[in-house]
Amino acid sequence: MEPAPDRAPVVRPSDVNAAEHSTATRSVCLVNDADVCEVSDAPWRRRCFDMVAVVDCASLSALVTLGDHWLHNAFHLTQVDLTGLNHVTSIGAYCLCYCPRLATLDCTPLSRLTSVGDQWLSSSDALTRLDCAGLTQLRTVGTSWLHNCRRLPTLNCCGLTRLTNVGSHWLTFSVCLTAIDCTGLSQLTTVGDNWLSNCFALTALDTTGLARLTSVGACWLAYCYQLAAFDVSGLTQLTSVGENWLSSCGSLTCFDARKGLERLSTVGAGWLSASLALGAIDCTGLAGLVCVGDNWMGQCRNLVSARLTC
Repeated sequence: MEPAPDRAPVVRPSDVNAAEHSTATRSVCLVNDADVCEVSDAPWRRRCFDMVAVVDCASLSALVTLGDHWLHNAFHLTQVDLTGLNHVTSIGAYCLCYCPRLATLDCTPLSRLTSVGDQWLSSSDALTRLDCAGLTQLRTVGTSWLHNCRRLPTLNCCGLTRLTNVGSHWLTFSVCLTAIDCTGLSQLTTVGDNWLSNCFALTALDTTGLARLTSVGACWLAYCYQLAAFDVSGLTQLTSVGENWLSSCGSLTCFDARKGLERLSTVGAGWLSASLALGAIDCTGLAGLVCVGDNWMGQCRNLVSARLTC
């Protein structure tokens, strides 16, 4: 496909030739757009998408499943209109991964989406806005969701009311992220390693809405140098956290666990280590704490008050 010289090329689903890809797509029958119910990865990885700037999905009204690598490495992509994808329930890995010019994405049409694979929107460096309000049926997301999205300033999770599990590296290295609204995450139970690690601009995290969170992996909120406030009162069901939780948070001055962490039983090594501004810690509410790994509060040179009696 040769783009017009003075306008951004636009691709609609009908532009992907059915006959050419009939073998590669296996179970796909692209007789016409309205008949499409499943698309595997092959058509979306071909060279015809390398220079595409705009993708219009309006005619894919019967589509239910998208395979891996949907618009992966679409270097010139600036706009995706998801209108028409309101019956999609599952999207595979690498969806819109490494789209360095995609600035905004409105997920409102994905009202029936229940699962997404690994690397969704990972390394989309230009992304500044993601609308999650329509993702009310989403339950699971794989690893590296929004990893390395270096211009994303905020994330509002108000629509993610059925999300239960997210894999590792969620929002890792989102270096411009200043806030995340967790109030909609009422069903979230498990998050993998490196959730919100290396978010250098994050200043606070309100855990209101995380009442069902039971387990978080290693390096949660590690290396968040501007994090000055962390309210744990909403973490009433949390039982385990991996190593290096809140490690190297240079602006954190206190850790108050008098309320919210009553069921926390195990924490890995390096908890609060190298958080050099930490001056006070109150763990009097940790009645269920059984095991803490090595180097708890290690290198906290300014610590002057520590209440550890439960």
